[in-house]
Amino acid sequence: MEDAGKGRTTKQWWIGTPVLAAYSWWATALQPFTAPALVVTLATGLAVMVAGSCMRQRRGRPATLRPAESVWSAGLAAWGILLIGLAVWELAAFLQLPRSEHPTLSSLANSVFDSHPVRTLAFGAWVAAGFGIARR
Repeated sequence: MEDAGKGRTTKQWWIGTPVLAAYSWWATALQPFTAPALVVTLATGLAVMVAGSCMRQRRGRPATLRPAESVWSAGLAAWGILLIGLAVWELAAFLQLPRSEHPTLSSLANSVFDSHPVRTLAFGAWVAAGFGIARR
């Protein structure tokens, strides 16, 4: 029985990966900060959440939230500290000039995501990560 499920998962991976790659290439070719790009991004996020939730229900897990006590875990605290540190860095770099000597996170990201293949990989990774999180 397990082999049949594994075969189906492998087949889904072989079909889903090229489809995701083609969709990511198309989505990242849209002009940034426009209505079509916004609609595609929101629709993709919604579809990923729905698909992941459906996969969770099919595996027999209820689609319920965890108790509130587990939210305040060490992991959440670590992520909070990281995000606060990044926000402080962004603000400090934004207030200092010249930008070449004090780059903001957004200026660093702009140079990293300048090429279409890199944006495609990042978009595909975002979709895959979102699907994985929604399945949990």
